[in-house]
Amino acid sequence: MAVFYPRDWEVNLLTLWQQRPKACGFPKTHSKNWEMDFYLVDSLKSPDLNPGVGGILEPKEESIKKLVGFTSKDIILVPGLVFDREGGRVGSGKGVYDRFLSRY
Repeated sequence: MAVFYPRDWEVNLLTLWQQRPKACGFPKTHSKNWEMDFYLVDSLKSPDLNPGVGGILEPKEESIKKLVGFTSKDIILVPGLVFDREGGRVGSGKGVYDRFLSRY
């Protein structure tokens, strides 16, 4: 399951991680190419999570495991400001989630 570390106005998904830490990965955004990968972490605190792009807490690339090969059976929870009934979304970034989702 792909989750995200919430900003003040976003849904707090940290309880999902607390219930299933080995099943929830957090995103790391690579600011050079605006691509994103997900990683499992052992803790919700530093040194496992540190401020990244936009000051949002994200895992280090050295985190315990990079999640790859998402399939239609996986759950990817996506932050957004507004969603419509057709699946459209307005986010707050540079299309990072859109690029990630287009890979799968």
